[in-house]
Amino acid sequence: MKSLVSQSIGYQRKLKVLFVNHTGKVGGAEVSLLTLLDWLNRLYGKSIQLMLAAPDDGDLLERAERCGVIIFPTNWLKRLKRPSNMRHLLNMIASIGRGSLKALKLLHSISPHIVHCNSLQSSLYFVLPTAFKRLPLVWHCRDLLMPKVVARFVGAFCDAIISISSAVAKELIKLGISERKVRLIYNAVDVSALKHVNDEQVKRFREACGVGEDGILVGMIAHMTPWKRHDLFIRMASSVAKERKDVRFVIVGGDIFEEQSGWLCFLSRMTKELSLEGALKFVGECKDIAIAVNAMDILVHPSPTEPFGRAIAEAMAVGKAVVAINAFGPAELIKHQENGLLVPSATPEALSKAVLRLVENEPLRLKLGEAAAKFVQTHLSPQLHAEKVFQLWLECSRSP
Repeated sequence: MKSLVSQSIGYQRKLKVLFVNHTGKVGGAEVSLLTLLDWLNRLYGKSIQLMLAAPDDGDLLERAERCGVIIFPTNWLKRLKRPSNMRHLLNMIASIGRGSLKALKLLHSISPHIVHCNSLQSSLYFVLPTAFKRLPLVWHCRDLLMPKVVARFVGAFCDAIISISSAVAKELIKLGISERKVRLIYNAVDVSALKHVNDEQVKRFREACGVGEDGILVGMIAHMTPWKRHDLFIRMASSVAKERKDVRFVIVGGDIFEEQSGWLCFLSRMTKELSLEGALKFVGECKDIAIAVNAMDILVHPSPTEPFGRAIAEAMAVGKAVVAINAFGPAELIKHQENGLLVPSATPEALSKAVLRLVENEPLRLKLGEAAAKFVQTHLSPQLHAEKVFQLWLECSRSP
């Protein structure tokens, strides 16, 4: 493998790759990044040197360092918000400009051979510095909804763009980005990490949600943001609870960027208005998602605009039946009535009908869960994921 690397980059030494992320807080994109970093080091640790630049406002850097990654705290990497007026836009451009100068300085000091940006936002800071240094730039695209001008600008300078689903790839091409630059590589799920959980902790989680020994726990895992559609989950729960008193519901996920207090208040009011306080529990951010996902019997993912659906993949990995909307990323993971259930529309009625079907049919629930676990093991292997990313780097290094 070392000879391949050396041939690709023209150096008789390790391939140095700088990963960049725009936040140090750990969400779904960061969990996927950590899985990739871990497996790249497992497979190619003797041939590559992995580095990560990110703000130190969360535990991403610490967790990456435990994977053997060299870390660079970079608090000039700011999480960007869509500008609300011209003044905000000009301030954002100035901030990116200042950050780009610091990115150029970082590249000069550490001399990576490839820069791998884990988001569109982080790419904005490195797109011009990598062009100036003539370094290959890989943009790992994890979004479905992107500003057209920004995406096209970054896409024009990238050597390659990894799309986490066919839906994301189609969106990139629709935005005007060259199809030859886009490479489909699904996110990976480390099944062993999810399955090795403490049974007693899982039991306590279920008890805290009010689930009896023979009860059913229906859950949702998502950050507190409106596009995840927690409101649909709550209305679905209200409908199911009227039919089955033994079913309990849980929403896992917090407001990690502390921007959605209004959304959480809205959801709390809705829960009270629908008299669900005794049946539905909000548990906030869960540090060990494996406990939550193993505690559930059914996972419901109500977002109709999901680019991939990491929570779906994790639930499938541990053999749980999943209900999701038949659109975008989830429609690529779930084969209806084979390894999960897809509903045709993002409505409480469609979701509750599917959930009730699984609640009342345990053999079907178990059958779908078993098939789901096999799908993840075959198609979302972290080893396969790391191999594809590494091969892409080699291709970028060979490009003139």
